[in-house]
Amino acid sequence: MNAPNEAPPLEDPTQMLLQRALDGDQDAWKQLYAENEEWMRMVLRNRIPPSLRRRMDPEDLMQSAFLVLSQRGSDLDIVDSRSFHAWLATVLLNKLRDRLRKMARASAAGAQEIRPDTETFKQYPDSAPSLEELAQKAELLARMYERILALPPDDRDIVLARYVDQLSWADIAKRSGLAPSTVTKRYNELLESIVRGFF
Repeated sequence: MNAPNEAPPLEDPTQMLLQRALDGDQDAWKQLYAENEEWMRMVLRNRIPPSLRRRMDPEDLMQSAFLVLSQRGSDLDIVDSRSFHAWLATVLLNKLRDRLRKMARASAAGAQEIRPDTETFKQYPDSAPSLEELAQKAELLARMYERILALPPDDRDIVLARYVDQLSWADIAKRSGLAPSTVTKRYNELLESIVRGFF
């Protein structure tokens, strides 16, 4: 945590790269995408049901999210890689939700989507969640990220460090200057307030 009289930290490399990209540097766009490609795949990997993974290309969702970034990036309050990842995860999950809903509507209308290799859509077994249920789950996750971004900076840093970066309590405590037990307690309080009212 910075004391009131301390100089502000140096600009974050992600923020600087994003600014270059938004200023029209095409190489910066390519670098920003390349640096975050595996992270975006990780966000989507466990949220796309196994039976849909051959039909739903994560690359489409990732490129679509970067298109939104190119259109709205200058209006965003992105100060570091954690806030960038939180915003990007929100957009990715919204794109996933929209895609799942579109597939659910097509399925309900009796439409069959055909892949180039002529693989047809396989219905979920009765015990699996429906496409609409999966879309609702993606929407809840996106709303969670939106609430995380709305937190005061110190609280947001704690939540993003644990929820997005998956740092240990000791690492978060070291970064924040708080005791590990305080960090754990604060994180749990924040998480409870974030999810309150969702269910």
